[in-house]
Amino acid sequence: MHIDQSAFQRAIVTRSRRARLLDIAVSVMALALTGPLLVIAALGIKLSSPGPIFFVSDRVGRGGHAFRMVKLRTLHCHAPGSFLVGAGDARLFPFGRLLRKTRLDEVPQFLNVLRGDMALVGPRPRVHEVADRHYIDWMTSIMNYLPGMTSPGTLYQVTIEDKTIVRAGCERFYGLHILPRQVMIDLSYLDTATLRSDLVVIATTLWILVQHAAGRVAHFPERYRVVKDRTPLGVRGRFETSGAAGQDHGCG
Repeated sequence: MHIDQSAFQRAIVTRSRRARLLDIAVSVMALALTGPLLVIAALGIKLSSPGPIFFVSDRVGRGGHAFRMVKLRTLHCHAPGSFLVGAGDARLFPFGRLLRKTRLDEVPQFLNVLRGDMALVGPRPRVHEVADRHYIDWMTSIMNYLPGMTSPGTLYQVTIEDKTIVRAGCERFYGLHILPRQVMIDLSYLDTATLRSDLVVIATTLWILVQHAAGRVAHFPERYRVVKDRTPLGVRGRFETSGAAGQDHGCG
């Protein structure tokens, strides 16, 4: 079958432009709607723990280029520990724990989206130590994509983190078992992503966050599950035909 490569490239550019317009529109709307909540959150952080309101973290962006990602601070400043942060982590101050449960600490990342550092949908940007320590050859291709606020791989971590990462309490476990699966899920999704499928990811994310905030168990959507058809060192995976980071240590 002959494929018109020029038409294919035009379709990619068109989708990218539409996706960028969606990123800007949603980010402006989200920041406007959550403005009052951010003011309350800033006040709560100041009253709960000495230090800045925001936590700025160096992350690995597209092409391996570094950028500074913004979050609301949820950890006591200069508390030593892993970049993995669990629900029962002693470094969390009480109000910060609430911010993480509701994911309000992530809202400032809409500023990163407006700047073009991130998209709404894309693989979560990693801290440099994660990429340096745990990315093996096949995983580095994830850096070809613009990082995002949510993705199927992000949903995978969100739905299992309280059950797996916290119990394991181990960076090595995360690097060997959680991170590769996340990257594999995202690569499989991004291979065939469309604007419509991105909207589904956004809607699914909102639903899962509501479930978490209400204290209900949220399950990873079946439509995003992948089948490992090669060994872990060369795995990419594919969608089943039937259907589906924590902050850095320091002042985070």
